[in-house]
Amino acid sequence: MRTILALLSLICLSLAVSKEDMDRLVENSTSVIKELRAGTEGIPEELLKKARGVIVCPGLIKGAFIFGAGGGNCVVSYKNPNTGEWSAPAFYTLAQASFGFQIGVESVDLLLVVNTDRGMRSLLRSKVKLGADVSVAAGPAGRSASASTDINLKADIYSYSKARGVFAGVSLQGAVLIPYEDGITAYYGKKLTPREILFGKVHMPSSAIEFTKTLKASTTF
Repeated sequence: MRTILALLSLICLSLAVSKEDMDRLVENSTSVIKELRAGTEGIPEELLKKARGVIVCPGLIKGAFIFGAGGGNCVVSYKNPNTGEWSAPAFYTLAQASFGFQIGVESVDLLLVVNTDRGMRSLLRSKVKLGADVSVAAGPAGRSASASTDINLKADIYSYSKARGVFAGVSLQGAVLIPYEDGITAYYGKKLTPREILFGKVHMPSSAIEFTKTLKASTTF
């Protein structure tokens, strides 16, 4: 756990962040969602329809040499179940560590579908550990498939990684998410909490408009 927290600190503090950096993160996340929409396989429609939110981590860096670690910044949006509208984006940092005989470095796109209100509420904490504070499962695959690993879609969060244009379930047990406060401040020009962004009313930056439109189109069938 200490290793993961150290990795989170490095990701958050390694470079000064600008509005342009955050615009790029949102735009890259929009591209990930567009690729999801274009694919014929991947995440079941049933899961996307009932999603309470999404966490998109484009270009997540995974490196390993005996000790494996991965991390990067993510865009989060909440879907209002009454209106079907998606919130302005909040920003988080994700890190995961693992042990094993492994070597290599790769960049992957990660998509987490938040399946329950409990899953969304967990993101309001200062830190959330997936698999401990909130349940997480590798997402079922197949656009029309039922969730064979969890037939009633009971997990709070389902996780997917994208490789070669296909979304497939991936384990994120033990990964940690924390709010990316510097990124939020850079993007909105002032300090805001994830609660104010996800469940309140904030000005929607121009780069977020395309992101939320793409989300709505990709989760409505």
